[in-house]
Amino acid sequence: MSFPSAGVAILHAVAGMVPPGKRQIKAENNAVQIVAAVKRDGQWRIALYQKTPARFDGRPALAADLTGELERAMAARAEELFESR
Repeated sequence: MSFPSAGVAILHAVAGMVPPGKRQIKAENNAVQIVAAVKRDGQWRIALYQKTPARFDGRPALAADLTGELERAMAARAEELFESR
């Protein structure tokens, strides 16, 4: 997340999806997301939400890298959840 000026926030994220009944991310559904928020009257409001498929046309290594990154993050999060029980 970055704050390019007072009262403005930009969040850049990547997302993956694990289909119901499956245990691995379906790489074809990976996406890049951007949220722009502005603070008005003391409250943050979403001004823009944009989602783009993370296809990396012609660059399969980049798509594989993103899926690997998402799978590692998912595994780390699962570990945190199980440790807290």
